[in-house]
This record gives sequence, structure tokens and C-alpha cells, in this order.
Amino acid sequence: MKREPVLAVVCVRHTSGRFPGKSMAELAGKPILEHIIERLSRADSVGRIVVAAANDGHDAPVLDLCRRLGINALSGSTSDVLARFGEAVRIYGQGFKYVFRAMADQPFLDWYALDESTALLEDRGWDLALPWAFDRDPVYGAGLCPWRTKAFWRMFEASKGDEREHPGLWFRRHLDGLNYGLRDLPHWAYRPYRLELDTAADLMMFRAVWKLWDRPQQISLIRAITAIDTHPEVSKMNAHVGEKSGPFTTVREPERDVWRRDYERRDVVWSVSKKGGVLRAPTWQRASGSAWA
Repeated sequence: MKREPVLAVVCVRHTSGRFPGKSMAELAGKPILEHIIERLSRADSVGRIVVAAANDGHDAPVLDLCRRLGINALSGSTSDVLARFGEAVRIYGQGFKYVFRAMADQPFLDWYALDESTALLEDRGWDLALPWAFDRDPVYGAGLCPWRTKAFWRMFEASKGDEREHPGLWFRRHLDGLNYGLRDLPHWAYRPYRLELDTAADLMMFRAVWKLWDRPQQISLIRAITAIDTHPEVSKMNAHVGEKSGPFTTVREPERDVWRRDYERRDVVWSVSKKGGVLRAPTWQRASGSAWA
């Protein structure tokens, strides 16, 4: 096992309302979940990957896949996502400085972003970093960031109601008491493309991206965005699919006003250096000292 600082927990549930069993749907000859595990494995900051499946009676294929790949896995509460997330951290997270919740519907997650954000937390001593734009989400899979394990347990103990179904929502509702900063993501991270697997149309679009890539290794998020930019017909394949939930689709405007006011007093790390180049840290260790402007 790599002794890197991040424990990545993939939360999986078979009984999705719009696309049951989506984590096991085939993409480029592999289940979506296998793609996600491969992408997390490419992150230098990730020392261990755990799959936390819902014990909804359909978790056997997920657990079988994890056994085949040599990945630790467990089954837990179907209704309380945070409970099974916390169980994974309790069992497998000893010694890890950060935890990261990976989504089972995120087949283009940016492993580079995870390394960069981890480097940023190491450099600044923050518990988490949020995207600088408070009024829109980056494309699904961009700007990923782990949480400091101590902050995770604080959130775990305090979360209630919908915060149990959406781990991390508690952070958004308690910004004033958090040690966090903001990260300005590069312009390519803001695209109108749907890269979240919720429907069969999404899967069709993802398969089209992989056909354009036409290589066995994982495609980076920025290359996927570039492929869609140059083939706009691909993005139209799932453009009609509506967003069901998310920070900017379910949160009321007064709550966003609170975010805006809190953001105004936070430090921002810009994605562009004084020389005009994009700041990237290939491994989390690179950010020690002066890596961030």
C-alpha cells in the first residue's frame, strides 16, 4: 500500500431512481466502478481505496468486482450514506490525514485535481478547499478536494437530515466555523457538459467520448473536455437531461448569499501564475513551501 495521505471512499448504491445499477454499467469494456477505481489509483495522493456499497440486496456484483480488483469493500446503510462512509473511514482510515468521497457516477473524475488540492491543503493547513466561483458548479469531476480527517469526523457527528444523504453538505452550511480557502479553477473546468451518470443518455455520451479517445488507458478530464469541445455533437447526446440535485440546484438563494459573504474574507489560490502559466503540482509533495503563489 502506498503511504500517501488520502483515503478514497467510493460510495455505491444500486437502486438509483433513474438508472438502477449504473455503477456496473459497461463503458469501454469495463464497469463504471472499475473506471473510477483506476482513476483514483492514478492519483499520487491516494494511499488506499475503499468501496462502501449499500446493502440493498444488489451489492453482490459490486463486492465481487472489488474482490477481483483487490479493493477493500463493505456494505452498509442504504438510506444513511454518511453512516457507511464513516464505517469505511473507521475500519480502513487509521493513519490517513485526509479522506475523499468519490462518487460512483463520476467516470471522468480528475485525479490531477485531487493531487493538487491535497498539495494545497498540505501547504496552507486548511481542512478543505472550495471552488472560488460561488454561483456555479465546475464540470462534474473537476476541482476535487479531500477533507482533513479531523474535519470529517466533526461533520460526521454534527450532520443530520439531508446532510446524512449528502455528505459534505454540512460543510456548506457552516462555512463560518471552518478553516478553508478557495481555489480558482482553470477556465476549461467550467463547461455546460453533463459528465454525471444519471441516465442511459449520459452513458451513450460517455461511450462516444471514449470512442473519440480510442486508447486503453484512462482519459484525463482535460482531454475529455477537449474532445467534446472539438465534437459539439457529442455534448448534445445528453444535453436534455436535467440536474436532479446539487449545491446550485437545491440550495436557496439566501444560503448562496451566506456563501458569498463568507467567501469575501477567504484566501484565494489562483490557477494562473504571474507568468501566465497554469499552476499544477504533479504530485502532492510538490506543494511544500513555495509551490503555490
